[in-house]
Amino acid sequence: METDGRQENAEILNTIRKALVEGSESVRALEMTLKRCATSLRVGEPGPVLGELTDAIANLALVTELVGQLRKGLLASKMEGTPFSRWQASASTEAFQGIVAALEGKDWVFLSDLLEYEICPLMAETGREMSLLGDGMCATGPEDLPATVTSRDPV
Repeated sequence: METDGRQENAEILNTIRKALVEGSESVRALEMTLKRCATSLRVGEPGPVLGELTDAIANLALVTELVGQLRKGLLASKMEGTPFSRWQASASTEAFQGIVAALEGKDWVFLSDLLEYEICPLMAETGREMSLLGDGMCATGPEDLPATVTSRDPV
């Protein structure tokens, strides 16, 4: 019976590792899309970029859900530290609320500022953290995951 539990745990951790590796790539691609959108909004006509921005915001919602699930899985694996802690900060919540307000008010400059200075750095940090955690799980096994990964880690 104990072997079944270990195998199930190994399968769960392998799923988490795969989600971290693939999520890292997706988050980095989303960051690049959001940067393009921010630049386009800042220089003028929002029309051409609104479709891409709509898709990016939908993807941002998916990343938010993924991060929540990964946090639960990593914390359940008894990892030390708090993964993706910046997602819990009030500044992140305020930035997401600001996106909604900027879209409703058609305040394209404010929206581009939020994307460039709040959301893109969050995506960059999230991509790095996913990559570090995924690499740690591949290289050494889940028991040796980095104790903490913070927003202060070098790029």
